Amino acid sequence: MLSIKLFGIQTPEYIAIRNELQYLLENGGYDFELEEVSDVQTMVDQDIESIPFVKINGTASLAYKEFDNTHLFIEAIHLTLLTFTKAYTMKKLLVPVDFSPASERALQYALHWAAHFGSSLEVVNVYMPPVDPQYGSIIGINDLEKIQGDKVKQLDDLVEKWKGKIALPDSSLVNSKCLIGFPAEEIMRYAKDFDLIIIGATGEKSVLEKWMGSVSMAIAQKSNTPVLLVPENSAFKPIHQIAYAFSPDSDKSAFLTLAKHLSGSFGALIHLVHVLDKNHEEPPQSTRELLTEYFAHHEIQFDHVHADSVASGLERYLGNHPIDLLIMVAHKRPFWEKWFHPSVTKQMSFKPKIPILVYHNQED
Repeated sequence: MLSIKLFGIQTPEYIAIRNELQYLLENGGYDFELEEVSDVQTMVDQDIESIPFVKINGTASLAYKEFDNTHLFIEAIHLTLLTFTKAYTMKKLLVPVDFSPASERALQYALHWAAHFGSSLEVVNVYMPPVDPQYGSIIGINDLEKIQGDKVKQLDDLVEKWKGKIALPDSSLVNSKCLIGFPAEEIMRYAKDFDLIIIGATGEKSVLEKWMGSVSMAIAQKSNTPVLLVPENSAFKPIHQIAYAFSPDSDKSAFLTLAKHLSGSFGALIHLVHVLDKNHEEPPQSTRELLTEYFAHHEIQFDHVHADSVASGLERYLGNHPIDLLIMVAHKRPFWEKWFHPSVTKQMSFKPKIPILVYHNQED
């Protein structure tokens, strides 16, 4: 548990800091205890020379006077808190398969990532049984057990096809399962105990692939579990360069921790890409310094892209850099969904061919 002490007296400035700090702690997934200290003698005893002042676990100290405003002070506290958080894990991976080429590509990625991280992998197919429109009852309900068994056999056969080509440390950690229900809803419900969903994202092809595309977009937009979208035309290759589309105004501990974990695990250069459009200004130097400190011992590169929109800016950036993985935070209207929408991608000169790791912002 994090022990956080906030020193100060009840001024408007202090109250604003306390409220923002409380919000950060409650929404950042921290296990914490926040103590407010206003006793002057206690502050003297602990060598507090100016207030407001924050101590974290008795070792890290931050004085408000060293920052230009409340926002930068809270941002500094945020990045300091990250140094106390546990590393993000990739112990349990989930890959939905509908037996289309796109989902088979996702399975290849999932097996490679399971081998790399030493993860367990669950391969699932979601079966939606037909319903009698007149009575609302499930048709063939007595055959569900047999159908599930057949689906699991299909999944096992597909996994065996690829397992021999990938050096899994323990093949017993790969399991198959058939779920019953609406695909997107059932996958999100089932994925709550997993660290990552790996799913194929499709273009305009067969009926199955159209269905899988809509399911993958729904999951990427709404799932609280991170989602790795694997384009159907992407070929697996090692991760050497990662682009992280960051926003100083919205990034929280979990997003940065995930980016840092992947960068360290793959030994990859991480591009911290900030798109400057009409709604975004260049982050202050203090933000760069804090991020540089947080990503210490990692190879990083800051890039600012000027564009009319975030979508067009990232599109151009990916077209000009050898990026193997893009990490993004999904908001209410995620612009990346346009990249996979058939009516839009047909009009675009660039079609992304790299996986996109989406982390859903639960605060939207």
